[in-house]
Amino acid sequence: MTPLTQEVTTIASVPALLFFRDAIQPCAEQGTMLFYHGFGGSKEKVVAHLASLAEAGFLAIGLDAVGHGQRRFPHFAEMFNDERWAGEPEATEADYLAIVRQTAGEVPLIIDELYSRGWARPKRLGMGGVSMGGEITYAAIIGDPYPWLPRMGAALA
Repeated sequence: MTPLTQEVTTIASVPALLFFRDAIQPCAEQGTMLFYHGFGGSKEKVVAHLASLAEAGFLAIGLDAVGHGQRRFPHFAEMFNDERWAGEPEATEADYLAIVRQTAGEVPLIIDELYSRGWARPKRLGMGGVSMGGEITYAAIIGDPYPWLPRMGAALA
């Protein structure tokens, strides 16, 4: 069996990490899976999940959430430190929820670009994540502006 291919790219201006076996197109025929990391993480933190999905024949795509990974806010440590959580929990929670909403808001653009590249097929596109990635998944699914279009075949968190 051929080894997995790992490729760094951007999709709709979002840093992405692709895992697949042999070639992207045949894997997309099997199914494409978007996967988000947890709070404070990056697409590289979910490599084991991406590799498992690719081993099963899928095109697995890890994405950096807003303010994380290659897009990490320069003031991330100040925004989300223990003192701020204790002193301004509402403001800190609002910043966290803004990250979830903004990242989920990017998903339709990512899906559009995947379809235009031929990297996704109707009802063969899924999305999931760990911790905050699960919240992003949920927010993206309920906020999809094209609910009548069979864009997502599965979601897990």
